[in-house]
Amino acid sequence: MRFTLLFCLVSAIFLPACGDDDTTADSGMDASADSEVSDGSTSDGAIRDASSDAPTEDAASDDASIEDAGTDAGEDASAEDASAEDASAEDAGPDGATEDAGTTSGVRASNATGMANLDVAKFGRNLDGSLHLEIYAEAADECPSMDSPSPAQTLIVGTLPSAEGTHEVSLGFLDFAGDLTDVPIVRGMAEVDLSGNETDGEIGIVLMGMGEGIEFAGEMRAQHCVSLDATE
Repeated sequence: MRFTLLFCLVSAIFLPACGDDDTTADSGMDASADSEVSDGSTSDGAIRDASSDAPTEDAASDDASIEDAGTDAGEDASAEDASAEDASAEDAGPDGATEDAGTTSGVRASNATGMANLDVAKFGRNLDGSLHLEIYAEAADECPSMDSPSPAQTLIVGTLPSAEGTHEVSLGFLDFAGDLTDVPIVRGMAEVDLSGNETDGEIGIVLMGMGEGIEFAGEMRAQHCVSLDATE
């Protein structure tokens, strides 16, 4: 009977304490578990957020790169177009038309009766160093000889200084075809602008003159012919 009372007394003192410890322990485990769950959820969420953010930033960078590339390509294309337009403007003449590289040269003889285009020019050397220039219409582009057929017209500049520059010279015009005149020889004066070095075998001339109602004007190149050189 005493043992039973003692056991009950001891149990009444200690059992509640044991129960509290278990409860405390359980509470601690629950709190720890909750904390772990909570922390795990937060960590998982952070990982998910980081994962979702990273591709978004990369995609945005890629989009920006694509836009920049497109802008650069557009600027390059615009620059090329501008260069092409500038090149076209340079090729075009004052009126926007491209110059004709095949424009014919020559000296035109004209009056109220008609016109003749003298398009073959040759020169020889005089003994004093001056030049003897002849310009022909309807003639072969070769040096004249004693056997050459007569051209339709011939313009003769008898004494032309060999130095570059503008010179005033006398003219003689022979119209074998009779297209502009029936006078055996028409005499006149002209202003000739000479360019180039005659020792190279070719000179450039710009001629403007008048003789007995016939006007002479034009520009062309003349080649040297030994057959026109003066001899003693």
